[in-house]
Amino acid sequence: MTVSQLLQKQYRFADMALRLNVKGISNDESIIQPEPAGSCINWIAGHLLATREDIFEILSIEPMQSDEDTEPYRRNSDSSNTDRFTEFLELLTRFKKSQKLILSRLESLNDEQFAQPMPNDNPDADSAILSGRLLFYHFHEAYHIGQIGVVRRLIGKDGAI
Repeated sequence: MTVSQLLQKQYRFADMALRLNVKGISNDESIIQPEPAGSCINWIAGHLLATREDIFEILSIEPMQSDEDTEPYRRNSDSSNTDRFTEFLELLTRFKKSQKLILSRLESLNDEQFAQPMPNDNPDADSAILSGRLLFYHFHEAYHIGQIGVVRRLIGKDGAI
């Protein structure tokens, strides 16, 4: 299996898990703040999309969203300020589009390109090359998609996975 095939497989698994975890969640349910703490499903999904803009940058894909779109979902932003959030179905539509763009770009790269050095602003040596950086972003997505599964249950929905 090539690096491209492995990464595509991982991103497809994450997408499948996200789709299962958000199935049947309305816009109103997506902004329920979980108790006793945590971020709502809308914020987590928007955060995934905001981070995908970072993935687009390292894969040389044109941005899909403006800074204004992603700002409410950036790390350490106020996840309780739901007035600034994008409608949940729109977030899911954007995620689906971003998925196609990422998979297409991954398919076009070869193992040599995945071994190219990245700017090393992180002491983690594995993220010093493109494949390592993409694996980190995949882990980030999987982590947050798991959170969505937990929040789904906290807002009163049955588990999906």
